[in-house]
Amino acid sequence: LLHGIAITAQPIPDVLGAGPAPRGRRRYFEVDVLEVAERRMLKTLWIGFVWPQSDTNDSTVASGIFAGDPTSSSSAPPCASFGRWLPETADDLRNAFIVGGDPPKVRYLDGEASKVAGWRPIREVVVGSTLGALLEEDGDEISLTVYQD
Repeated sequence: LLHGIAITAQPIPDVLGAGPAPRGRRRYFEVDVLEVAERRMLKTLWIGFVWPQSDTNDSTVASGIFAGDPTSSSSAPPCASFGRWLPETADDLRNAFIVGGDPPKVRYLDGEASKVAGWRPIREVVVGSTLGALLEEDGDEISLTVYQD
């Protein structure tokens, strides 16, 4: 598998922090790197979160309800709204909050938010690496933190 996008059938459950309970929501997942391409390419991984296109024109997630939550009025599973088509790379996903690429950058929704300094997945992610992605949402603020090893 050279390219791959994994979308869960149900939303990733909220997690509780070790410290005081967060006011907003927190979601976390990990990926173990079992294999990398022998021949290094100019493309590298992206990691983060994506949610289905909403039925409204509001393209933010600041509403406090992530798509597919049990509190949502939609009865369809969250992956259903992606249809059969998925882009070749995560960089082409809409409604995503992801970090990666080379040179590394952060993408939020349909635009580029900023460049990333201090982490080059093309050089630093190797067989045996574990990557974790933490999405924190608190009112109008949303943040993505990526952990490695």
